[in-house]
Amino acid sequence: MDPKDNVATALVNIAKGESVQIDDALMITINKNIDMGHKFAIKPIKKDELVIKYGEVIGQAKRDIQPGDWVHSNIRSPYIKGVGKDAE
Repeated sequence: MDPKDNVATALVNIAKGESVQIDDALMITINKNIDMGHKFAIKPIKKDELVIKYGEVIGQAKRDIQPGDWVHSNIRSPYIKGVGKDAE
């Protein structure tokens, strides 16, 4: 959705091992079942790096996240001081 994004949202349920075409050059293999509406990484995200969806910060990685990983409880909320705009 935005070139800065490092996550995408599943529009349907995606099974572990399925490949998802992100754009002409990027194919991601899913590492865990992803329910519709949940996020998965489309780029490597290092611990403490900002997680970006639709061009906006939605959190900060608690640990390294690999492409295809489910992104949910492994991020900190952007509403916590020191995450996203508060970190600048």
